[in-house]
Amino acid sequence: MAQKKKPYRRPVNALALYIGKVAIAANDVQFALLYIFTPLIGNRALAHSLYFSAPSDRAQQKMVREAVETVLRPIDDALATKIVKQLNQLDKYVQRRNDVIHSLWSTDPATEALTPLQPKSTLRGKNLKLEMLDLTNKLMVEASTLLMLRTDMMNLPHFRRQELGNALIAR
Repeated sequence: MAQKKKPYRRPVNALALYIGKVAIAANDVQFALLYIFTPLIGNRALAHSLYFSAPSDRAQQKMVREAVETVLRPIDDALATKIVKQLNQLDKYVQRRNDVIHSLWSTDPATEALTPLQPKSTLRGKNLKLEMLDLTNKLMVEASTLLMLRTDMMNLPHFRRQELGNALIAR
């Protein structure tokens, strides 16, 4: 009697949930950056147009950094320093995030163990699920911290006046 073949199961499917968690947490960070960028530009439509025209997350982060230095630094040096420090912290996670999101995976046929194909991947030799959960948590902390700093920024008189002016114009 012929043996029944098992249907092919993509081994990377076991990581799909974890890859998705990293992607969503990274998007939360990008949202937090947009949320900081918009009042720095002063016009929502213009801020969104500029932000979404950038070709990569790194380019968006650079735009936020430049806006913080140009607009916020003269208003509140200490807060600008805190935001720049968080942006520097994000730089530590960019390569790890890229390795998770953009990896090509090699599968060991005997064990079905997955390994990133890229020779310089930060994921090589690590417990992939734990590494992805750790990165997800770190990105979520970064997003939360950036959102708290944005709240501090919006409590500055300069931005409170701007917000009031925008509300009056919208009526």
